[in-house]
Amino acid sequence: YIAIPLIIFSIVMALDWIHINVGGLFKISFSWILLIAVLIFYYRLSIKLALLCTLLFTPCVYLVTLCTQFPPSQFSVYLFIILFVGGWIAQLIGHLFEGKKPASMTAVSQLFIAPLFFILEILEAIGLKKYFLPN
Repeated sequence: YIAIPLIIFSIVMALDWIHINVGGLFKISFSWILLIAVLIFYYRLSIKLALLCTLLFTPCVYLVTLCTQFPPSQFSVYLFIILFVGGWIAQLIGHLFEGKKPASMTAVSQLFIAPLFFILEILEAIGLKKYFLPN
């Protein structure tokens, strides 16, 4: 249960280093743009799950914003490398035990689905999945 959050957190960290200046009024990082795009995709799939993801992912992206700096500090670069490499190592070891190839290796679009799949697995483990998905 740790690999996907580590990978996603590290990717969001890297995206937070890239900003767009909006008319000289404010800057928006690619991490927030990605969050908005992913949540729009999730809302098209399931409103209940998307609401839950909004409540969970928005504070996470804010936490990433607090951990990263622009330009990137030495600490944030090392943190990114540790989380990204560690996450992929954990992911590949887990799939090695399962005997399956990670879905993200076959299609990049799976990276958008991975956080949602992770949330669904947690919901199932704690017995709440039935409240978020129809039978």
